[in-house]
Amino acid sequence: GDSAQMVEDLRQILAGKDYEGEWKAIHKNNHQIWVKILTTLLFDEFGMVSGFIGVSRDITEEMLMREQIIESEERYRTTVLTLA
Repeated sequence: GDSAQMVEDLRQILAGKDYEGEWKAIHKNNHQIWVKILTTLLFDEFGMVSGFIGVSRDITEEMLMREQIIESEERYRTTVLTLA
C-alpha cells in the first residue's frame, strides 16, 4: 500500500536520484491536501550526503479537477454503454 510506496520513494532519494512524487497530506487546519514534492540530495566534497533540497507545491485543486474529469468520463462511458 502507501507505506510500501513511501519506503520505495525514500530508497530512491537515498540512492541519489532526484525524486518527484504526489503525496496526500493533512494540512494544519485538518483539511486533506495533495502536494507535489521535488527532492534533490546534496553531497559534500567527499561524495557523502550532506543534506537535501525539497520543494513542495499544493496541487489539491489540480487533483480535484483530475478526479472530476475521471468521474465525468466514467459517467459518460456508462451512459454510452447503456444506450448501446
